[in-house]
Amino acid sequence: MISNIAKSMISANKSARDLPVTPLLDFMINLIKDWNYSNKKLATEIFIKVGQKYEDTLEENFISARKMMVKSSNNLFYTVYDGGSRYVVSMEERKCKGFLLDEFPCPHSLAIIKKFNMEPCQYYSVYYKKEYLITTYEESVHHIPNKTT
Repeated sequence: MISNIAKSMISANKSARDLPVTPLLDFMINLIKDWNYSNKKLATEIFIKVGQKYEDTLEENFISARKMMVKSSNNLFYTVYDGGSRYVVSMEERKCKGFLLDEFPCPHSLAIIKKFNMEPCQYYSVYYKKEYLITTYEESVHHIPNKTT
């Protein structure tokens, strides 16, 4: 299985595949520099607290959460009823199947967040936050020095 990054690289370097090694490396470095610049620019310009992809996921999860009923036994554990299923969710420990897999609020936790007017972003993993996304693109991509001079 090929990753999305590999697919992007394969499609982006089609025109440079027949180049000698040094021009090919220059092409690839420039390509990565352009991607790095455009992604960093995009990350710094967004006004939401998480990346757009995760904001969309959050919206979908909120829509699913509307159908759920929440009961609180105490401030540590909540019972969420989703159709015929019952889920016990710990917001403090972030224990629910969705939390464990993605470290991102699942529909069950969002039902609790909505009912008790909590702030969803405090339950995101740092990897989804805008600040972390920006640090991904902080490093510069440098050219290979010319050995002939």
